[in-house]
Amino acid sequence: MTSTTAAKCTGPVTEAGKAKMRDNALRHGLTSKHVVIKGEDPEEYEALRQDLLDDWKPADTQEEMLVAQIAESAWRLMRVRRVETRTYDNYILVAEKLNAAGIAKCSPDPDDQLTACFHSNSKQFDNIRRYETTIERSYYRAITEIRKLQKERKKTELESVSQKPAPLARPSANSMPSAPENNPALPESGFVSQSGQPTGPRASASGT
Repeated sequence: MTSTTAAKCTGPVTEAGKAKMRDNALRHGLTSKHVVIKGEDPEEYEALRQDLLDDWKPADTQEEMLVAQIAESAWRLMRVRRVETRTYDNYILVAEKLNAAGIAKCSPDPDDQLTACFHSNSKQFDNIRRYETTIERSYYRAITEIRKLQKERKKTELESVSQKPAPLARPSANSMPSAPENNPALPESGFVSQSGQPTGPRASASGT
């Protein structure tokens, strides 16, 4: 290999090229910083995220971030399970081809094939379980935290409402006392003697 050829094989040297390489590396794997990787449907992820927003109804930025974490973890959990399923499917497909070609004798029983696949790929399945455990921990931690925040927020709202003074009731027209001139049962002077007979100018006039 010439020095010129070797120089060309050292990888990207421009900042744009290096950034593209870093971006490509981040887009793959179960721990990718990009939620939706190549081959996955961005619209499906967005539908999941929107459903979770509708379910949790975040009231502020912090709650929105926790819902985003729940969505990302749920999406990655589905990815882990697809990887596990595809590992089994690929092994069974290879076993069927080996049987058909007469190269190897593999059991046609599905349970036997799954067992053989697990033992042949035990390290890979251990990695899958570790990824799944880490993602599940993040998923349930976010759920616990948002439940705690929403419970505290609702408690604060209820306390704020209960501390407000009750509005004063306005007296109704029926509860207001009537004026003396509108009440014929009372004398003009507003005084009644012990005998029950009214006294005053009107009583004197009627007695003359």
